[in-house]
Amino acid sequence: MSPAKKKSASEAKYSKLSALFAGWGKYLLFGILIAGALAAAGYKIWQKVGERVLAAEEYRLTPEKIRLSPWPLPEWVKPDPRWDAFDQLQRRGPVSILDADLVERLAAAFEQNPWIAKVHRIAKEHPAAVEVEVGYRRPVLMVLVDAGGNTPYAEAYAVDAEGVSLPTKNCFTPVEIAKYPCLIGVENPPAAGVGKRWGDSRVIGGAEIAAALLPVWEKLRLKQIVPRAISAGASGTLPASTQSAQFGEYRFEIIARGTPNDKRIPWGRSPMDKNSQDFSPAQKVKKLEDLAAEFGSLDKCPREIDLSRH
Repeated sequence: MSPAKKKSASEAKYSKLSALFAGWGKYLLFGILIAGALAAAGYKIWQKVGERVLAAEEYRLTPEKIRLSPWPLPEWVKPDPRWDAFDQLQRRGPVSILDADLVERLAAAFEQNPWIAKVHRIAKEHPAAVEVEVGYRRPVLMVLVDAGGNTPYAEAYAVDAEGVSLPTKNCFTPVEIAKYPCLIGVENPPAAGVGKRWGDSRVIGGAEIAAALLPVWEKLRLKQIVPRAISAGASGTLPASTQSAQFGEYRFEIIARGTPNDKRIPWGRSPMDKNSQDFSPAQKVKKLEDLAAEFGSLDKCPREIDLSRH
């Protein structure tokens, strides 16, 4: 076929396609206009009824419709975290399961609660309900901070196994506080507040030890955990004003109740101390249990107990 004929055939084919699209084009344009009009009408309708839909009972979320898992709450978690979390959510108005960002906002609200270590999963349901699977922080230690002056009392602060400060006031009775391992020798309350890790190696190390001793604390009649600064003199303490008092290296003692005298038992370094060559916490606890079973109580053991040495 000659170039002229090829060109003529191509032009004819293009003309047919143009005619076809020209015929359908008006319908396509009309369809787009109709779709736009429907979208605009739908938006106007939603503006009028949307608020009522979101507030409808089947979509409206309340604290009682939030299911925490595990449930029931551990006895030490007070008050119910659902109420604090929901209080944050409703600052923007009514809370609905149709809210596009509900899961993210709910996770952020629960993670701000000092009793919640982690939010694992959130699932929305209809009618309005939400299941929130979390990990709770568990207190293992009470840090007794000297009140100062001539006051014979010390303020108790609960911490978990990682040294995170937990709510204490109005959450624990004096009887409940007495059931936990306690750490002495700390001069200042936590600077970062509840829900944050206490920036003091004495507290962090003491919490790690307390986590191992908590199951046997009362059975073995234990009384206190005491930090002793490795670089300190005979007193075993460092001035509170020095940085090393908070971030220095420590060995720890545990005190067992005795009659007439308490028994001091060297524990060694913190379990997480990289320089520690001690036995594991489980091995140390097993040794204490064996000695208590052999002699009736730790204070009646006739020989020195030193868990810091192999």
